[in-house]
Amino acid sequence: HIPSLTYNDLKAFHKKYYHPSNCRIYSYGSFPLHDHLHFINKMYLSDFPDTNNFSKVTLVPSEPRWTSERRKHISCRNDPMASDYRKQSSIAISSLCNDIKA
Repeated sequence: HIPSLTYNDLKAFHKKYYHPSNCRIYSYGSFPLHDHLHFINKMYLSDFPDTNNFSKVTLVPSEPRWTSERRKHISCRNDPMASDYRKQSSIAISSLCNDIKA
């Protein structure tokens, strides 16, 4: 459906779904937790208005548990701005953090 979106459709979708109260923020590593949360709040979350009237609308359905590892190789075009097109690689790792069907 993305190619058929109008500009107004895109703006409405963004307004409805893209808000800090409708997201999850994950961090890992050796960050001091209190300092890290303070930084995220100061530099990002505090810029948004009160969200008491914002209702969560994103529902991600449960997924069946995988029985084995999954890998997929997808070729894509090279970056034309790279200095040497023969020395390019890309990697994407994705995780869906939702409930798992039993």
